[in-house]
Amino acid sequence: IPGVGNLFPSKSHYYPFPTVKKTPHNAYTVEKVLGSGSFGEVAKCTKVGTNEIVAVKVMPKHQRAAAEDEEKALKHLCTLDPDKNNLIKFYESFTFKGNFFFVFEILDMSLFDLLDKLDWCPPSVAEIRAIAQQMLVALSALKSIGVSHTDIKSDNIMLVDHSSQPFKAKLIDFGLACKTEELSQYKTFQPVGYRAPEVHFGVQKYEGVDMFGLGCTLAHLFLGGHLFPIYSDYENVRVMVHLLGQPNKTEMKDPNQVEDTKAIQPADALKHTFINMKHLPKDGTSSYVTAAHKIMVSSC
Repeated sequence: IPGVGNLFPSKSHYYPFPTVKKTPHNAYTVEKVLGSGSFGEVAKCTKVGTNEIVAVKVMPKHQRAAAEDEEKALKHLCTLDPDKNNLIKFYESFTFKGNFFFVFEILDMSLFDLLDKLDWCPPSVAEIRAIAQQMLVALSALKSIGVSHTDIKSDNIMLVDHSSQPFKAKLIDFGLACKTEELSQYKTFQPVGYRAPEVHFGVQKYEGVDMFGLGCTLAHLFLGGHLFPIYSDYENVRVMVHLLGQPNKTEMKDPNQVEDTKAIQPADALKHTFINMKHLPKDGTSSYVTAAHKIMVSSC
């Protein structure tokens, strides 16, 4: 986006105005830009007076509608406990020089960054299980307030602190979140490669789209690569049909009629033996089982 690089003022460029925003309550000093994308930029900032480190996301003024939608979604999420439900903690939002700023807790790295750090060698199944459990808790919480994320992928799940809590994770980026009851108003959403069949085929959409996105994300971790092609709608659907088979007419007309064995809900998935590990031996002789339980306890 032209000019996005200047949304976060550097001390040299804007001197003597090193802070992003100064109000009677809060001011933030920019330390460094962490990343950028179509939405704008995210910077690591220090809260003046407390030295608390936070992440500040900025969206340019021409994205007013998107910024207002994200603010509405984030305020709705405030009814949930972010730590208990593995959601990023949102502190406040404000405008400055016409741009829109959102202040969040600082996290460590995304799952995409983790794979990159591992040279695309997959984490262990025990580690993936811990991430799956936490994201199922997050989706169960979103379901309880009637919200769908619609953009679940490895970039939007972050590790809190990979050093001290290696696989403690949180769901981030609610810029495309909406009320689940409004999903059918949107023709297309979710990134290619993580897009649910009902979105591809233009039939009734429901909260299962997030479960599909999570499944694709977990497969990405397990495989060290994308389960479905991300570069083409056609290739995505072709591979999906090859792997999963042709959708039947009932499912095409109403995804809510999908068999229970296929349309698993977050709360039900949390009871699955893969997550609760009830299928694993309990005699204490397996080093894998011991490690798996330790990873789960330290993460959840």
